[in-house]
Amino acid sequence: MRILFVFILSFMQNIFAADEIVADGKTFQGEVSKIYADKIVVDKKEIAYHTSLSVKMEAFAVHNFGYQLVLTNGSKVSGTIRKISKEKIVFMSQVFGLLEVPLSKVSQINFDKTNQNDFESKLADGEVVILYKNNSKVQGKILSSSFDKLVLRSEEGLVTVEFKQISVIWFKDHVNQQVLTLRNGDVLIEGIEFNGENMLLSFLDQQKDLSISNLKTIQLKK
Repeated sequence: MRILFVFILSFMQNIFAADEIVADGKTFQGEVSKIYADKIVVDKKEIAYHTSLSVKMEAFAVHNFGYQLVLTNGSKVSGTIRKISKEKIVFMSQVFGLLEVPLSKVSQINFDKTNQNDFESKLADGEVVILYKNNSKVQGKILSSSFDKLVLRSEEGLVTVEFKQISVIWFKDHVNQQVLTLRNGDVLIEGIEFNGENMLLSFLDQQKDLSISNLKTIQLKK
């Protein structure tokens, strides 16, 4: 009974917690009701968008599923891998649906959310480094994949790697910045257009019109 009460109390605190906006060296708390290209509306007060440093929405988090695909511009989306070929990754995004992502735009794929370190070595075109969950590594070129494993050509020959063994696949470096974070943990760097209570998100060739209630944070400036 006590556990149930604590859970309900925590849930209610999440519902009624205030959003937080940092702008012009001041912190404003209240309910963010609308966001436009030039202003943020919080409790009927308008704050100039260009003066804002960050926005933190106190909505409860949404569980993400599958793996995390990281692009070279720093954007991150959650979903599942359909196929990895020499040219592209076919990825089913939790938000944007089916994506065909050129490998030239892919920085890494995180299979294990507890290990998301960057890989600092330079890789030749088409080469990847796979970090296993036991911290061993293999380097080579991906030849083919299925829904649960891939085949890699390494210096030692052909290697078959099951997804359940992988912690991270590194393709190339990405910029270390963050702009907009959704409640499921997806991070978008560009292609964001606010229109009051909604926002239009563009990711590769896909667009999604979402309520701003899906926001967790916005980092507007360094």
